[in-house]
Amino acid sequence: MQNNIYAPETTFLDYQEDFRSTRLYEEQKNESRKDLELSTVAFSTPIRNESDLKLDIQSYLIKKPSSTFFMKAGDNDLRKWGIHKGDLLVVDRSLPITDKSIVVVSLDGELLIKKILISKHITYLTPWNTRSTLYRITPENDFEIWGVVAYNIHEL
Repeated sequence: MQNNIYAPETTFLDYQEDFRSTRLYEEQKNESRKDLELSTVAFSTPIRNESDLKLDIQSYLIKKPSSTFFMKAGDNDLRKWGIHKGDLLVVDRSLPITDKSIVVVSLDGELLIKKILISKHITYLTPWNTRSTLYRITPENDFEIWGVVAYNIHEL
């Protein structure tokens, strides 16, 4: 006794023809046409003059010019967070420092880019490799946060 779910002489094309003759197929086809009409209207924006073509990247990346600076990533240690050697980082001093922010810090005279962890009034900096431990910031450290990395401009 055979337990076939379908008849062997039936092909996919037969099922497709049966589906096309159903009311469901007609409803889906009509819905697709409506979606197509809506998307055509939504994306049909005529360009009136050359000023419409200009993109001001500075106004997009820099919210507060007086508190924003740029710096380049110095090595590939930051790849874990998508930052590669030579990437241009947009650092904003006015952004709030939150748990797990990527920040630029001055630690004992050395300028570093680290992920910061804040836990019950204790601040840690994450290591770049998983074999190292978290670095706890203490009052004895000469520690200053220069700003939060807001954007990473990465060449493809």
